[in-house]
Amino acid sequence: MLNIKNAIGCLLFVLALLSFSNTINAQNEIKPDERLFVKYSQTYISNLLENNPDMINYLNFILDNSCYFVTDGNEKFVASQQLKLFDNSLKTVIDIPVNSVNKSDFNILKYDIQLNYTQRTAYKIGNSNEVVVFYSSKEMADRYNKSKQSVK
Repeated sequence: MLNIKNAIGCLLFVLALLSFSNTINAQNEIKPDERLFVKYSQTYISNLLENNPDMINYLNFILDNSCYFVTDGNEKFVASQQLKLFDNSLKTVIDIPVNSVNKSDFNILKYDIQLNYTQRTAYKIGNSNEVVVFYSSKEMADRYNKSKQSVK
């Protein structure tokens, strides 16, 4: 009878361990933001999930942390470029300035943005005084790395 109790105890321990392991895996599961599909195919995203999952985390981070909005003249540089849409299916710029954006749901992947490695880049929104300022590539990488450290 003692052996059966030990076997049941071991079985319950293994089941608890598996349950805990599944909980940990679910918390670490990487989910691509739906906004990524504006630019990237399902095949590409699946490939990243399998081979470079941290890139999905980085792309998700960029969607929410790549830029900020200001009124023209409130920055130390003036936006000389107009914000324009990029047609990802045709792989071409739509040569019409964007007149307005939804700041709360802004998706960098919808626009023709040329990021500078060391300097911020600003784009004017239509004829308004609104400007969207993009962090440099280096700043975004640094911000991402700091965000990963703060999670640990």
